[in-house]
Amino acid sequence: MTPRPFQLHVAADVLADLRERLGRVRWPDEAPGAGWQHGTSLAYMKDLVAYWRERYDWRAQEMRLNRWRQFTVDLGGV
Repeated sequence: MTPRPFQLHVAADVLADLRERLGRVRWPDEAPGAGWQHGTSLAYMKDLVAYWRERYDWRAQEMRLNRWRQFTVDLGGV
Protein backbone atom coordinates (compact mmCIF):
# COMPACT_ATOMS: atom_id res chain seq x y z
CA MET A 1 0.00 0.00 0.00
CA THR A 2 2.20 2.80 -1.33
CA PRO A 3 0.65 6.28 -1.69
CA ARG A 4 1.13 7.75 -5.16
CA PRO A 5 1.08 11.52 -5.68
CA PHE A 6 -1.26 13.00 -8.27
CA GLN A 7 -2.75 16.30 -9.32
CA LEU A 8 -6.41 16.72 -9.98
CA HIS A 9 -7.30 17.54 -13.58
CA VAL A 10 -10.70 16.94 -15.11
CA ALA A 11 -10.59 16.88 -18.91
CA ALA A 12 -12.31 19.76 -20.72
CA ASP A 13 -14.58 17.36 -22.61
CA VAL A 14 -15.81 15.90 -19.31
CA LEU A 15 -16.73 19.37 -18.05
CA ALA A 16 -18.38 20.23 -21.38
CA ASP A 17 -20.41 17.02 -21.18
CA LEU A 18 -21.51 17.89 -17.65
CA ARG A 19 -22.64 21.37 -18.74
CA GLU A 20 -24.54 19.85 -21.66
CA ARG A 21 -26.29 17.30 -19.45
CA LEU A 22 -27.17 19.97 -16.88
CA GLY A 23 -28.75 21.94 -19.71
CA ARG A 24 -30.98 18.98 -20.59
CA VAL A 25 -32.48 18.46 -17.14
CA ARG A 26 -36.14 17.53 -17.33
CA TRP A 27 -37.71 19.26 -14.37
CA PRO A 28 -40.66 17.66 -12.60
CA ASP A 29 -43.77 19.53 -11.57
CA GLU A 30 -43.68 20.62 -7.97
CA ALA A 31 -46.70 20.18 -5.76
CA PRO A 32 -48.11 23.60 -4.86
CA GLY A 33 -46.68 24.81 -1.56
CA ALA A 34 -44.40 21.76 -1.18
CA GLY A 35 -41.18 23.76 -0.83
CA TRP A 36 -38.77 21.78 1.32
CA GLN A 37 -41.40 19.53 2.90
CA HIS A 38 -40.88 16.69 0.43
CA GLY A 39 -37.21 17.12 -0.38
CA THR A 40 -35.35 19.97 -2.05
CA SER A 41 -37.41 22.83 -3.42
CA LEU A 42 -37.60 22.93 -7.20
CA ALA A 43 -36.61 26.60 -7.30
CA TYR A 44 -33.48 25.87 -5.26
CA MET A 45 -32.51 22.97 -7.53
CA LYS A 46 -32.98 25.10 -10.64
CA ASP A 47 -30.76 27.82 -9.15
CA LEU A 48 -28.15 25.25 -8.15
CA VAL A 49 -28.07 23.65 -11.61
CA ALA A 50 -27.81 27.08 -13.25
CA TYR A 51 -24.87 27.91 -10.95
CA TRP A 52 -23.07 24.66 -11.79
CA ARG A 53 -23.74 25.09 -15.50
CA GLU A 54 -23.00 28.80 -15.93
CA ARG A 55 -20.91 30.16 -13.08
CA TYR A 56 -19.01 27.45 -11.19
CA ASP A 57 -15.29 27.76 -11.88
CA TRP A 58 -14.03 24.19 -11.80
CA ARG A 59 -10.50 25.20 -12.85
CA ALA A 60 -10.21 27.58 -9.89
CA GLN A 61 -11.23 24.75 -7.56
CA GLU A 62 -8.69 22.42 -9.16
CA MET A 63 -5.99 25.01 -8.53
CA ARG A 64 -7.07 25.37 -4.89
CA LEU A 65 -7.09 21.60 -4.35
CA ASN A 66 -3.77 21.12 -6.14
CA ARG A 67 -2.04 23.56 -3.78
CA TRP A 68 -2.05 20.64 -1.36
CA ARG A 69 -0.29 17.37 -1.97
CA GLN A 70 -2.79 14.78 -3.19
CA PHE A 71 -2.30 11.03 -3.08
CA THR A 72 -4.01 7.86 -4.21
CA VAL A 73 -3.58 4.46 -2.64
CA ASP A 74 -4.84 1.02 -3.58
CA LEU A 75 -7.12 -0.29 -0.84
CA GLY A 76 -7.80 -3.94 -1.47
CA GLY A 77 -8.11 -3.53 -5.22
CA VAL A 78 -10.47 -0.58 -5.02
